[in-house]
Amino acid sequence: MNQIEQRRGLLHPACWAAWLLAGVTCVMLTSNPLYLATLGLCALAVYAAWRRPERRALDTLLLVSIGVALLTLPLNLATGSSGATVLFTLPEIVLPGWLASVRFGGDVTAESMLFAATRALGLIAIIAMVCAFNAGVDHFRLLRLVPASMAQLGIILTVGVVLVPETIARAAALREARIVRGHGGGMGTYIALLLPLLAEALERSVQRAESLDARGFGRLAAQRDPRTVIVVVACVAGAAIAFFASYYVDHGSAAFASGAGLALVAVVIAWRQGRTGGAVRMRRAPLLRPDIIVVAASGFAVATFMTMRQFGVGGLSYLPFPEVVIPEFGIAAAAGILLLAAPTLFAGGGRRL
Repeated sequence: MNQIEQRRGLLHPACWAAWLLAGVTCVMLTSNPLYLATLGLCALAVYAAWRRPERRALDTLLLVSIGVALLTLPLNLATGSSGATVLFTLPEIVLPGWLASVRFGGDVTAESMLFAATRALGLIAIIAMVCAFNAGVDHFRLLRLVPASMAQLGIILTVGVVLVPETIARAAALREARIVRGHGGGMGTYIALLLPLLAEALERSVQRAESLDARGFGRLAAQRDPRTVIVVVACVAGAAIAFFASYYVDHGSAAFASGAGLALVAVVIAWRQGRTGGAVRMRRAPLLRPDIIVVAASGFAVATFMTMRQFGVGGLSYLPFPEVVIPEFGIAAAAGILLLAAPTLFAGGGRRL
């Protein structure tokens, strides 16, 4: 991070990546609706602090994504409910046996409603964290930090991340231009925008490809040994299975340790493979004090949730069945969640009005 970026108060891209990883991990470690709601509010606070006018398309993306997540509530309730506390009854439709006897409607219980709300809150929390990440991070500086062995994957992810906000912003600009020229502003306007949006998207893709190629991102790494690729894929698959087992099996410390070990092996192999690609970095951006504070706070938050999950305290795991009860809300978990709000402390200089 150079002196200009330091004066602007921009956080290091690796710091934002660590914060996002920590937030998503905390969401995955709990099924308590109170904790999920607090995580979502914390992410929205970070988004509001780092929101910039030039990225206002993220507002639309955030609202639409939250609306889609809320659609899971009626969909879950419409496909049947179970539980002891019946709130009301919907007209019931049962499909024939050759359609798996799926039931729609029937009794709607408080347990099923709370379960559906918990899943929706988890989705909203993750969506808010992703939008906050995109609002604060510099995507092209983040791309420069990608290891050489994963340069092509980094380019694909970066282009995919910025595609949707750019498309939404351009659609809004084209719609305003049509209204200024006297055209209507109804739904027909959006249909008429499809062809200009497609043409501009193709033009931007060509320009971005030429820009990345001119900066050396198109340079291929050295020829990879097929056996190395097989080992990396096997390690990643084994780590995923181990983490899955540790999440759903009681006292899965051994499974989690195995997954962490396999993931570490895959990272080391990818790093060593990238060193043979001949990539040259002219300047490395150091982590400043704000970056270290945010990374440390994110690490403490994850450590708090993992410790509570391991020892079964704090009410991280919550299931409203067979009868709904009030979820537990522990001080330690709340403090861990508040640590994820650390980026808001350094957002004052990050806005570029």
